[in-house]
Amino acid sequence: MTHYWDCCKPSCGWNDTPIYVNNNGNSVETCGAAGAEVVRLDVPWEASVCDGGPAFTCTDQLPWVEDGVLYGHVANQNTGDKSDCGTCFELELSGAANGVTRAVVQITNKGGMGRDGAKQAVFDLLVPGGGFGDFTGCSGVPGWAVYTDQGGPCSHTGDTAECWRYGGFGRESHCESAFPGDAASQRACRDVLFGLFPAGWQARGPVMRGNVDVLRRRVVDCPAALSASTGVSGEGRSTTNDWPL
Repeated sequence: MTHYWDCCKPSCGWNDTPIYVNNNGNSVETCGAAGAEVVRLDVPWEASVCDGGPAFTCTDQLPWVEDGVLYGHVANQNTGDKSDCGTCFELELSGAANGVTRAVVQITNKGGMGRDGAKQAVFDLLVPGGGFGDFTGCSGVPGWAVYTDQGGPCSHTGDTAECWRYGGFGRESHCESAFPGDAASQRACRDVLFGLFPAGWQARGPVMRGNVDVLRRRVVDCPAALSASTGVSGEGRSTTNDWPL
């Protein structure tokens, strides 16, 4: 399991028939900015901020750890098929900190992180500070200031000494400073990105977070707490490449 938050509109937030079929006529809710406030958008065909539009990932679609279980939203491999959007999985994890060995996650996005292999389920966890990728969609998110031109640690164009485009923050202190108006995102960054993912390869100085192995997975009913922020619950339970636990 890798980690990211590029702020782009999630792939499962569009008005595509396979998404609707798996989610009782709904798609993942997306958000926009109204002054200093984050607001829900009314329609699923608004363009992404990463393509010059108003729609970005809602900032309440945050991960958390409860009773030793990680809960959150994920991207999975982009095979051109969105029929598993909204589906929830229970995962068996290896290598996470603080005794976390299980996760329950919901698919809300598609990405280019590679394909599944034997005992390798490819999921990319949505977590603030987890990596901002190729885009600059987070520039206009109310309460956030992640880029260097906003006083944050991350560059629009490449890695810095304290923030990697594909890895995210190198210091836990950025969880506070880069989300100055968003206490919930500060907490998710601190508790999940730095509290669960192990340190990466650097021996000293700022260290980006490494990854966690997903050993096994199975489709489960979506917890109400995950569906509450996305508006979908994968009623069709459509999925691909599943392993039973």
